[in-house]
Amino acid sequence: MIRCKLEYLIKSIDIIPRKRLIFLFDKDSQFEFHRVHTKSIEEFKNKQYDLSDEYQRIMYEVEKDADDSLRDKYKGIFNEINQICIENNTYPIFDDPSNIEKCLQLREDLLRVYDEEIIKKFFDGKTLRDYEPPRLREVYLYPAVFEKENDGYAVTVPDIFGGVTCGDSYEDALKMAEDMVKMMLIEAPGQCFEPKSLEETKKNFPNKIVVMIRVEIDKDCIK
Repeated sequence: MIRCKLEYLIKSIDIIPRKRLIFLFDKDSQFEFHRVHTKSIEEFKNKQYDLSDEYQRIMYEVEKDADDSLRDKYKGIFNEINQICIENNTYPIFDDPSNIEKCLQLREDLLRVYDEEIIKKFFDGKTLRDYEPPRLREVYLYPAVFEKENDGYAVTVPDIFGGVTCGDSYEDALKMAEDMVKMMLIEAPGQCFEPKSLEETKKNFPNKIVVMIRVEIDKDCIK
């Protein structure tokens, strides 16, 4: 289950939270998840101290403070991973982020099954770090009215206020219309109304060339 959640997140979320998620999970990171830190928690938990010995008691107190601090740091990291899950519409990966031993073991188990070949096969031949998820895009269709003029074509998009452009040829006018529709959707969405169907627009503009303008826009660009 945890593997499926991570695969879903890495394949679907935007690049910034995806990179943060990989950074938080990475077993070879020189920051949060350095193996020395993971090992130190395990060693302290299994270490035996003779508290009747003053030197060992002092060492215990020093190492206990370091262990508590490290556990708090990991708890924060696991909570952040869960928050990334929630913000990207999936259930949290860790049931109880305060259970540091269990969270660390889940992470180790997960990373162990992600050997290099499995990762490259799942992520289109790329390493986990290099994988770029598909951009989330919206597709828009707007009817455009083309009118022949002496020096080219004039184009009007009736369902966009101010949606007028032109071109020296039909191909040029079509490209200009696509760029105009895309710009208006990004920069002035309040002027872009619900598009009518191609058939309805043809009825409203008889004897004119009416075609559907299709544009794709990254969701991040839409206001």
